[in-house]
Amino acid sequence: MKKLITLLLVIITLVGYSQNSYKDSIINLNNEWYELNKEKVELEFVRLIDSARQSNLPDVIFKDSYTMKSNFYLAIGFTGNKEIFDTKKQLKEKLKEERKNDSTINISVFKGDGYTSFSATKQRRPVNVVYDSLLTLAAEHHSKYQVEVEGADKYSHWEYNNYYGLKYEGDLTILEKPIDRVKFYSTDRIYVGECVMFDQTHNNGCMGDLYKKNIKDFTYNYFINFKNSEKHWESFMEEGDIPLMGVYMGMSKETNYIVFVTIMGKERDIE
Repeated sequence: MKKLITLLLVIITLVGYSQNSYKDSIINLNNEWYELNKEKVELEFVRLIDSARQSNLPDVIFKDSYTMKSNFYLAIGFTGNKEIFDTKKQLKEKLKEERKNDSTINISVFKGDGYTSFSATKQRRPVNVVYDSLLTLAAEHHSKYQVEVEGADKYSHWEYNNYYGLKYEGDLTILEKPIDRVKFYSTDRIYVGECVMFDQTHNNGCMGDLYKKNIKDFTYNYFINFKNSEKHWESFMEEGDIPLMGVYMGMSKETNYIVFVTIMGKERDIE
């Protein structure tokens, strides 16, 4: 009987060891895949969002205004002066040029006592979205923070020292709101929106088969999950120009828990 009990204990121990060994090997394979492919995933996601914006959004409608130096104060009400000319002849030449411009859909001429100005309403496609390293720093910050507080089992765009009852003990500076993180990493960027997805592509935990994923299929899965979320998709498909995107795919090396963070933004005009 003692021999039987001993044998059972050995079997149980070996089974437990085998399961843990298998579990550890999957974790290691996933971590290797992550290190090799995370940046490829991030760039592919930007490409997919840009393609969707170009396919779904209407043309950008904008107005350029033109006047002469002597008319400058009379043209203040325009939507910004594109150019200010020295002579009326130059202004008229510009008017002829804009009338031939394929992007021009309407021209309004303003004449008064001693002045002439005009505005040209135009249309064009939204500018392409490109990967931005500065916005990515802000995305990386929040992704790493959320991985650190995985144990709280709560998800938020905000950061706290006491995160839903879990005390944050990491090394990151607590930056409460998404706009705070953008300002922290770059004063040259304007924050537009943040979208976050918490481990939606595969089951939470080390048994996920991340290492078997094809990069394009894996990224497209995230893309579709965001598309199926109304509020997220509204943010990605906001009309007008949103030329910059930061993307960071963070992952816990112990649990393979993924926090995928994207931040949309613009470059601040330098006066």
